Amino acid sequence: MSFKPGDFFLGVVSFLGDLVPGVVLLSLLLVRFRPQDWCYRANWSRVDWAMFAIAAYIAGHLLLAVSEMLNEKVDWFCKWFMPNAYKRLTEVEKKFRKMHRQFMCPECTDEKDDDPLQNRSFVFHTALSYVRLKSAEAAAEVDHHMADYKLLRCLLVMLPVIVWVSPHHRWLQVTEVLLGVPAVFAFVRMYNWARFLAFDYALQLSKLSVASHKK
Repeated sequence: MSFKPGDFFLGVVSFLGDLVPGVVLLSLLLVRFRPQDWCYRANWSRVDWAMFAIAAYIAGHLLLAVSEMLNEKVDWFCKWFMPNAYKRLTEVEKKFRKMHRQFMCPECTDEKDDDPLQNRSFVFHTALSYVRLKSAEAAAEVDHHMADYKLLRCLLVMLPVIVWVSPHHRWLQVTEVLLGVPAVFAFVRMYNWARFLAFDYALQLSKLSVASHKK
């Protein structure tokens, strides 16, 4: 199957998780270092805007890679500040791990893989891959939550840049820092919802698959 430039499609995850954060980051840098260019952006040509979009997309990918370090702190944060959500997520993940282990290696009886903190990102994407194979609608719902948490995560990483860009506006800096607190809770909430839905959908779809084979 050949690929043509017209076949390029930017999904919701790439748009909100990569392009939008990249646009915000490049805009902030232009305001800080090239204010004259940013002020006359209305006069940019199509080539200028195309180059800006490409650079923003690349910057968004780099920003996304850097922001992934926050994923490692989510479980600790959720355990202390959202214990009920943490408990539900852990339970559904354990069920998925058990189902996946039985499918991949039915003769295995080792329970070490039930550790909810072991390779959590890998297990999440394994569940999401299964959901994509079985239900496009379910995968789309998980994708929307992924797009939201990736956008929030990138914006949290950019918070120091936003504060740095506005050194002469103390009230704006204070407002940005205060907004960072609910942004952390929003990121953790959306990240946990994406994981919970991926595990839960995978379990439900596997039950439907087994039931259909038995008929």
